[in-house]
Amino acid sequence: VPLETGSEPDSPLSQDILLYVIGGVALLSLGLAFFLFFSRLRLGTALQEAREGFVDFVERVTGKRTAMIARAVLVPVEGFDALPNKSYEIYGTTAIGRSRRHADLLFHIGEEDSPISRLHCTILDEDDHFSIRDEDSSNGTYVNDGKLGALMPTRLKDGDIVDLAPLERGGLRFSFQLAEDFDVFIQPSDEIRMTRPGRQIRN
Repeated sequence: VPLETGSEPDSPLSQDILLYVIGGVALLSLGLAFFLFFSRLRLGTALQEAREGFVDFVERVTGKRTAMIARAVLVPVEGFDALPNKSYEIYGTTAIGRSRRHADLLFHIGEEDSPISRLHCTILDEDDHFSIRDEDSSNGTYVNDGKLGALMPTRLKDGDIVDLAPLERGGLRFSFQLAEDFDVFIQPSDEIRMTRPGRQIRN
């Protein structure tokens, strides 16, 4: 009778099962790694948006760097279905466009075919004067019929005509007018600048 000298070698079936288990664990580990990587990207974007929203909320609630009295106004001239009976007050640096996310003074809200961009232009408070800067808008910003270069501030004077896109494309025309007592609001260089107004929504 032959003597048993050791255990029999593993069967091919046992080896296949072991390989399947190892392969499954490897695939699960790889899937988990991809999930964590893309989740981190989405989480980073969400945190950035939350931070920007919080900063915007704090500035609006506290009124940081906000003038209490309008320093200039935009008077509607052309391009409206019916001319508003009220001018649009400018308290300081004011972003203009049709997106609630990007602009302070809003026109054509929700109109995707509007000639006014989400962020069209910005009126800049330069302490002793105002400037206007086109924010690389699709249809341009014009001052006294001259098209502004993208991202190049141009000084505004009392009575200047400002067009948000050409009128023939559905744009809006305004007259920029300084407050009568504008000189009263000029601040020394070491004072806090007056910049952001409260949001104004206009159709």
